Amino acid sequence: MIIQHTNFGSFTIIRCGHHEGVYDFGAHIHQFCELVWVQGGEIEMTVEGKTETAREGDITVITPFQIHSFHTPEYCKIWICVFSNDFLSGLVPVDDLCHGRSNAVFTPSHSLLSFLREISFEQLCMDFYATMTAENANGAHQLYMNSVFHLIVSEYFVATKATESEKKDNTLQRILMYMMDHFREEITQVTVGKALGYSPRYISNCFEAIPNMNFRTMLNSLRIEYAKNLLITTDESIIEIALKSGFSGERSFHRAFLSIVGMTPGQYRKSKRI
Repeated sequence: MIIQHTNFGSFTIIRCGHHEGVYDFGAHIHQFCELVWVQGGEIEMTVEGKTETAREGDITVITPFQIHSFHTPEYCKIWICVFSNDFLSGLVPVDDLCHGRSNAVFTPSHSLLSFLREISFEQLCMDFYATMTAENANGAHQLYMNSVFHLIVSEYFVATKATESEKKDNTLQRILMYMMDHFREEITQVTVGKALGYSPRYISNCFEAIPNMNFRTMLNSLRIEYAKNLLITTDESIIEIALKSGFSGERSFHRAFLSIVGMTPGQYRKSKRI
C-alpha cells in the first residue's frame, strides 16, 4: 500500500484534475479529504475493503486516512479533488469525519449538481490552487470554497448514514486524526492512548491494518510534510523548522527526512527554489 505523502500536512491546499480513459490506482492512504466526481463511464472505488461502482453523476467522498483504491472496468471520465481538512473546519465535526459510512459513493441531488455546474466548481478549485499564497489562504475565496465543500459533504452525510457497527471500526481514523492535530507536540503511543482511552498496545495493533507502517513512521510523515512546507515558504533555519515540526533536534529531523523524502532538508529546499 502507498502512503501518499504529498497529501499530508497542515497547510491549506487543493489538488485537482481530470482523468479520462483508464484510471487505476492501487491501495493508498492520505490525510486529506478526497472527492471523485464521475462525468462519464464508471469507476470502481474500493474504500476500507468495500468495493462500489460510481457511475456518471455520482460523487465519492473519501474521508481522512481511509485506505482506498481505484479501478476502471472499461472507461471513465472523472474529476478528482483532494483538499486539506481546514476547508471543513468549523463546519463538519471531526468525529463525523472519523465515522465510517454505509457507502463512499452517493448520487447527489439535481440541485447540487446544477449548482456545481453553474459556479464552474472544477475551475474554481483549479483557480484557487493556481493563485493560493500564504497571504490569501484565509481570504474570501477560501470562505466561499469552504461553503461549497460543506454543501457536498453535508449531502453525503445525509445520503450515507453511519451505523453503530461502522462507528466501532473508526478507531484507527480517530488515532490518526488526533495525531494530525498534535504531531508538533511530544506525543507517544502512551500519551495518545491516554487522551483517547486506549492502551499503547491497542494503538500499536491498530497500525497493523496499514502495511509497512507503525506509529513512529506515521508521526514522522506528518511532521515531515509540515516541515517541507516551511522549507519552501520560509527562510527559517533547519533547526528552527525541525523544532517547529515536532522533532527533538536537527539530527533526528535530518534522519527522518532523508528516510521519507530521499534527500536532506537542505537539498530539498534547494531543489524547490531553483
